[in-house]
Amino acid sequence: MRPVQLDPGHLRPIGRDVDDAAVPMRFAPPFRYQSSRPQMRLLSAGIVAVGGLFLYLTRGVFDGKFWSHDDNLLAAFGLGVMLTSIGVLGLVFDQGQRVRTEPEGRVLIIEGLSRFGTKQRRIPFAAVERVRVRSQFVSDVGTRFFAVIVLKAGDEIQLMERSSDSRDIQRLCNDLARSIGCPAEAAD
Repeated sequence: MRPVQLDPGHLRPIGRDVDDAAVPMRFAPPFRYQSSRPQMRLLSAGIVAVGGLFLYLTRGVFDGKFWSHDDNLLAAFGLGVMLTSIGVLGLVFDQGQRVRTEPEGRVLIIEGLSRFGTKQRRIPFAAVERVRVRSQFVSDVGTRFFAVIVLKAGDEIQLMERSSDSRDIQRLCNDLARSIGCPAEAAD
């Protein structure tokens, strides 16, 4: 990994060490990241549209003409109900994640975002051991990479952002690790 050159003019001071006033002020770059899931919202809306089309095309299933003799029509109606339900659930329970650092308070804030509220977790910089890239092989997609925050207590926090390009996730890990002041590791 090549060393990163930081311009002190773009960094924010995080304070002076209270115990030793002679210690120079340290700097940390602020970090902000928010996962966006427009592809998942679009997929959910598409599933609702296809399910709605099936429901529209089979709207006569209960009017008496087809009810007793057409199993294919009933199966198509059931598929429409299932697809519409899955799509609506995908839209209702859509989730995201926001990760940011507060250099002044030396804390990492991870927020889980949903339509029903925000769940916030505050982690002191001192509790973070490292940030790493983890890989996972998915048979249909190939290798996917995602960022993991490893705590000194041994716990791991996986961030929601995934990519098939390890460089994108490595960049995210490097920026977060630089802001926290801990090491960043490449994919395993």
